[in-house]
Amino acid sequence: MRKWRYLIFVHLRCVHTLVATLMLCAINAAGACDANQITLPDNSCIDVKFTITVKPKTKNTEISFSISAMGTFYVDWGDNQSDSIETIPRNNTTVAPYSHTYSSTGPFDIRIGGLATGYADGQTTAAISFMTSNVNKNFFTEISGDLSAIFPVLGATDDLRPRFYRTFYNCNKIKSIPENLFRGITSAYNYTFYQTFYQCSALSGFIPPSAFGGLIQNGHPYGTQMMASMFANTALDTSCSGDNHRQYITGYESYWNSKVSCGTRYAITYVLNGGTNYALNNCAMSQTIPIYTITPQTFYAKWTPVSGTLCSGGYYRNNDVCVAVGAGYWSENNSDIRTQCPTGLTTIGYGLGADSSHDCGSELHIGTHTIYLRQNRQTAHTLNVQIGNTIYYANMSPTDIKMSDNIDNYLKVNVDGIVYSIYDDSGEEYTNQ
Repeated sequence: MRKWRYLIFVHLRCVHTLVATLMLCAINAAGACDANQITLPDNSCIDVKFTITVKPKTKNTEISFSISAMGTFYVDWGDNQSDSIETIPRNNTTVAPYSHTYSSTGPFDIRIGGLATGYADGQTTAAISFMTSNVNKNFFTEISGDLSAIFPVLGATDDLRPRFYRTFYNCNKIKSIPENLFRGITSAYNYTFYQTFYQCSALSGFIPPSAFGGLIQNGHPYGTQMMASMFANTALDTSCSGDNHRQYITGYESYWNSKVSCGTRYAITYVLNGGTNYALNNCAMSQTIPIYTITPQTFYAKWTPVSGTLCSGGYYRNNDVCVAVGAGYWSENNSDIRTQCPTGLTTIGYGLGADSSHDCGSELHIGTHTIYLRQNRQTAHTLNVQIGNTIYYANMSPTDIKMSDNIDNYLKVNVDGIVYSIYDDSGEEYTNQ
């Protein structure tokens, strides 16, 4: 696609000179592919999805690998020779080796693209394998990219699911596992990854969680032989080291010969984006961070204008005016509604004492005093009143707190020589005014 956009652009610039247009477009077409693409002999571009580095020890060394999957695949052998770009169309699932002879010792990057359309039914037939030659295996030094992008899960039957049976078996120069190597594999079965990296003795570090992110996130059941001996005889870690790493419990550890999957802890930055966070009730941010995420994350607050006035607890917004809830109701902060207490319970008719369901309780009358009892404690010391099988509570404080706007309206009790004021939330509200 990039090529054609470029050609159209050049054509528009060259529209006044037809001959110049044709010559210029032909010159630029060959260079239209970017660094992550393979430029084919017809100047078309194919995305590189997987790379394996090879370093022959001597000149004129033949390097090979095999493919059994159906589909069309593209290989850039990496040495700029006339035959270094190869298109491989396959309409059957026989194991077919492909080779290339290098005139020097390299190193060279073998870059592969394309897409599989079907797989062999045999459980031990690998979609792609680099174990075709014992000599070759000593020359492969590094891998990168996503093999599941070339060999994806196409369906639920055996001929639509890839196998990586012994794909890198005994490649003893490969040192690490790429982040997303098998990320797109979301279901597997017996022998899918059997001995994939068996005896890759230079393989060290930990298994990136993103390498098998699709299986882990999908919670795929663990087949007995699916990953058996996959990392046997490797130097991979059996524990996550350092404070900046966290182990993912995948369920595959027993098949991985106790090797572990570790993820790097990255910072999460929350940007207020020009606003201010207030202590609002029921405020939460929900954001899913995929298991294959490998970079620090930044999230930006999105602000929505609030129409009307913000009302405190005990008041609700009605026609843009804060209205007291009234006796027997309660309303939380910044609410447009009020909620009625259960039958037989009541609240004060205003203010801070009616901002939660726990403010619903009973009235206690002592002389000329009325106290609104709550369903739970608010203070360290409380006056407990049992009505039937339920206990209700009034607040107690060693500080004078009045019960109404009448300065003499106090109710006090002496407990072990300490005089406490007994009050409800109406008293606290009046004191704060």
